[in-house]
Amino acid sequence: MRSRDKLVKLVLLEVCDEPSILLRPRELAARLGVSERMARTYRDWLVEAGYVVVVYDAEGWRVELTEKARQALRYYYEKIERALSPQTREGEDDLENLRVLLEELFG
Repeated sequence: MRSRDKLVKLVLLEVCDEPSILLRPRELAARLGVSERMARTYRDWLVEAGYVVVVYDAEGWRVELTEKARQALRYYYEKIERALSPQTREGEDDLENLRVLLEELFG
């Protein structure tokens, strides 16, 4: 289950700038480098985990990020910002901070 949670967060990071791509499995598959079926599975997992909601209204189908997704994105934004800022922690450089971030993401 832990691996699935990490995959879902990585997919969230990949689609956060354009969540509507989740409605287009072929484009999503190309962006993620997976099959269309796996792309649809990732979309379902994002919905199931509560990171996105798929809404149908007068304008048609659309995808919205939830507050849970925004919190996760803020968390990773802050981590990336710290990783890229010079000398965030005394005696450590950008590469070390980035290594820690990647280790957390990919465990």
